[in-house]
Amino acid sequence: IVGVNSTDDRDGISFLSPERARFLEYDLTKLVHNLATPEKPVVAIIGRVPFQGHQSNQFTPLAVMETMRQSFEVRLISGSPEKIDDDVVILILGQANETNEQTIYAIDQFVMRGGRILAFVDPLPETIPPRNPKQPDPTQPPMMELAPLMTAWGVEVKSNVAVGDRLAAQPVSAAQGGRQMTTDYLPWLSLSRDAFHEDDVVMAELTRINMMSAGIIQPLEGASTTLVPMIRSSPQSMELALRDLRYGSDPPKLLAEFQASGERYIMAARVTGPVKTAYPNGPPPSVVDEEVRNVHKEEADKP
Repeated sequence: IVGVNSTDDRDGISFLSPERARFLEYDLTKLVHNLATPEKPVVAIIGRVPFQGHQSNQFTPLAVMETMRQSFEVRLISGSPEKIDDDVVILILGQANETNEQTIYAIDQFVMRGGRILAFVDPLPETIPPRNPKQPDPTQPPMMELAPLMTAWGVEVKSNVAVGDRLAAQPVSAAQGGRQMTTDYLPWLSLSRDAFHEDDVVMAELTRINMMSAGIIQPLEGASTTLVPMIRSSPQSMELALRDLRYGSDPPKLLAEFQASGERYIMAARVTGPVKTAYPNGPPPSVVDEEVRNVHKEEADKP
């Protein structure tokens, strides 16, 4: 199927796969949308996830960056922005746990005017290199700065635990009794279709996802939003304390102490519905003060 717009841009679906039959309407709508809006939508990124690479990998961008740039204009935001640009349609929070109150308020207002968020909020983000390899970052609850936003969105991420799944655990090499052995490491997971919400178009064609020390997401009681699980553990899972994972974890010991809870923990979710502002009483004092200072500066700069 090939589509052409008035400026001779072309887009198409090269092969109609039976496996995607239930998503044909989505694929056709996407084709028409791409032709109707030739300018790429803007995706902005805030946080410590090294999307552009890090010194440890010779600053090689993550593969997802190359994929995103095929369909979006990707904008990296550094520092502490006081406003999210109006042309941004999706804001990625990549472990944005060093965010000041002005930026948190800007994120809140971005969502309130209809912006979409993709948030990575793991309590133990293993892909983020420590600032000083000889001194790892101290243990701190994740996303404490963003806690007001998470509450307003009706979501909670447990701050001191990660998921251990006996069925999805990946094999690793570990020392025991003075010799090397291969054992399953409970927090490093290789998840297959049984863990996915396959009726969602985002998950439909995925066959496997690997996750390291994934956090647990849960809805808050009385939330105005709806939380739909996208990735869940098997019932052969338990909560693992972060203190046992951060420094010098012991895979054989974790395995020996494993006790299945019977619960399927949510590790990725889609949150939709009406959201509330985290600032029902208006902007925080720091933002108001800055606005007042800007007004005074504008007045002082006038001839």
